[in-house]
Amino acid sequence: MMPIGRGDFYLYLHGDVRRASNTKVRDTVRVEIHFDAAYRNGPMHPMPAWFRVPLAKNAKAIKGWRALIPRSGKRGRFMGREW
Repeated sequence: MMPIGRGDFYLYLHGDVRRASNTKVRDTVRVEIHFDAAYRNGPMHPMPAWFRVPLAKNAKAIKGWRALIPRSGKRGRFMGREW
């Protein structure tokens, strides 16, 4: 969502979503957003073994993967280690 002033926002929807919702570009839609107080930063599910095991064996891949992790002062866990 992109604020445009007066409390309004632009909501960018992928073409598949627009087709499924029968909306077009520039249509006005009403959106309800609820805050999930139980949400905690980080992935919702553990990394699957089919991905984790080969990744752990490849130092170059691990370095690239860690570069994807946001560095905004937030803390998280990667392969059992805190960062």
